[in-house]
Amino acid sequence: MAKTKTEFICSECDDMCSFHIQKYRFTKDELAGFIKAYKAFKATSPYSDMACGLHLEGPFFSKSNGKSKGAQRGDFIRDIDFAEVDELLSLADGDIIRWDGAPEIKNSERFAKLLTDKGIMCAVAHTNATAEEAQQGFMSGFSHVTHFYNATTAYMKREQKVT
Repeated sequence: MAKTKTEFICSECDDMCSFHIQKYRFTKDELAGFIKAYKAFKATSPYSDMACGLHLEGPFFSKSNGKSKGAQRGDFIRDIDFAEVDELLSLADGDIIRWDGAPEIKNSERFAKLLTDKGIMCAVAHTNATAEEAQQGFMSGFSHVTHFYNATTAYMKREQKVT
């Protein structure tokens, strides 16, 4: 039963529930299709008020460490392309609420700043960053870590990493 336009009481847990829709492992065209499908869902579904927005997990991750890619397909991991980012942000028109990336890749500081300036949460994920690279990412706008201790660089006594 909906309490307000944006609140939903779950019949399973009798608590307020909402969700954001996540997409990973995608080409640019598949991601654009995903955003269009979300918009159609928001326009037509009786459950659309439960959906808070989109969470994009990538595709701008580290290519340097096969272990940190997790379930991501290596052939979909790519460098930050700001023409693609701008196109997807325009298509989403405010529906992206979180976008994950790796702070050590080229242009990640600009990516994080662009997202945070638009009110989008930028999270560290699938990274091989050093502690210094991660810190620089947090200073640039990354504010969360996805898969903490999983798909991030591990703590090592003599070599500080993300965790």
